[in-house]
Parts: sequence; C-alpha cells; structure tokens
Amino acid sequence: MPQTTVNDDPAIAYEGQLSDQLPKHARSAVAEGAIVAGQPVLRGTDPDTQAIAIADSDTVDESTLLGWAVLETSRAFDASNPIAANDPVTVLRKGAIWVLTSAAVVAGNPVYVGNATAQLGDIDDATGTGLTLCPGARFLTSTSGAGMALIEVSLPAS
Repeated sequence: MPQTTVNDDPAIAYEGQLSDQLPKHARSAVAEGAIVAGQPVLRGTDPDTQAIAIADSDTVDESTLLGWAVLETSRAFDASNPIAANDPVTVLRKGAIWVLTSAAVVAGNPVYVGNATAQLGDIDDATGTGLTLCPGARFLTSTSGAGMALIEVSLPAS
C-alpha cells in the first residue's frame, strides 16, 4: 500500500534510543519483570544477570543501579509490555541515551527518577516528592516541557 501521508513534525528520537555523541559501554541482562526502554533499571534478584524496573520505595544508588534500558528496534513493539519478563535487555552503563522527561529540564542538570508509586517512570532535573537522584546521569539537552531529552550516563564498568 502506498504511503498517503507525510508527518511534518517527526519525532526527534524514541525512548531508549542511543546517541552517537559519546563512546558507549553496555551490558546484557535478563528482564526480571516488564521493563520500559529509556528507563533506569536496578540489579535484579541475581545482581549479576538480572535487571528490574524501579518499584515503590526502591533505593537508587551506585550499588543498586544497573544502568538504563536500551531500545532494541529489532524487538517487536508491544506498548503494554515493551520488554517482557525473561527477555534479554541491553543496559547502557556509559554513553548517551534519549529519555522522556515528565517536566521541563535544563542541560547540565543532574537526573532525578521516580521511586514512589505516583512518580514511577518520571524523569526530571530537580528533586521533588517521590523523586531521587540517579547517580552517574546528567542532561545534555533542555526541554521547554515534558518531552524527549538526551542524557549522559557515566557509571563505573561492571
């Protein structure tokens, strides 16, 4: 079927899409529960092999944070369960990745992520209720409201 429309405002990127601006270091893990690309993930029950999404009251620090879930474009897209339990997941430890912010952010600011039920999935550049500092992450681009922003991730090799 021929294309009949052209989007005159295409997306600049997708959640979890990598940028070529910085050298990269990633590792593989197995999803322990559903994971969304472009979100930070913690070490799972088996900290050597599993990644798990942040849940209510989870501690997010250098010892628990595994990295950021990378978008795999070869994976069939399922909005209700993007990376299913027991699926392989690529986790970015160093490099640049696109994320969907929950508010306006400013380049150079640190990244805060939601770790309370009402804020799970939120990514911001300031502390607030249900938000905690995400170690090793800083915004590379600004937004005027909720939207796509590029962050730099710099976690120690593991």
